[in-house]
Amino acid sequence: MLQNASPDQTAPAGGEPARLSVVAPAQHSALATTTTTDSSVVEPRSPLPELPSEAPAPAQSTPEPEAEPEPEPELTEQPAPTPLEPSAGEGVSGKAEEADWKAELQAHLAQYRRYPRRALLRALEGDVRLALDIDAAGRILDHRLASPSRHDLLNEAVHEMVSRANPVPAPPASALAGGRLRITVPVRFTVNE
Repeated sequence: MLQNASPDQTAPAGGEPARLSVVAPAQHSALATTTTTDSSVVEPRSPLPELPSEAPAPAQSTPEPEAEPEPEPELTEQPAPTPLEPSAGEGVSGKAEEADWKAELQAHLAQYRRYPRRALLRALEGDVRLALDIDAAGRILDHRLASPSRHDLLNEAVHEMVSRANPVPAPPASALAGGRLRITVPVRFTVNE
């Protein structure tokens, strides 16, 4: 870069050229120039130490070892428990099991019950007591109306319901006698259901 001469270095009237000082371009942006008392000489300051061109690589941390999976427990076949003689306490649980099955049976039958259209139009209502003979698999072996309704349309609807609902949920073994069960269930027909 060229620096212009100071005003006291202008060319005298005799035509002598002015002295110019040439300053070398700075090698680093931190390089500065100073002027001495003699305005014709410019000296560079001492350069700053150069910074490395690349940032140092971050310290590599050693990866944490992966947690070893817990070993799966070994499955061993255990013998089936041997049936015990029923005790007095088990009689109570057998009764509860039978009560649960009766509720399940009634819900199953209700799914297949159809109110005859003619009975609905005439607002016929009634209760039927249905006697069923059921085997261990839940098949209805026989049925009859233990207490029929006074309306033949409703009695016929009960017979059709039995045909559609067969088989029913299997009864608990505690309720069977000789491989079968005889039970009576109510079937109700009310218009405002």
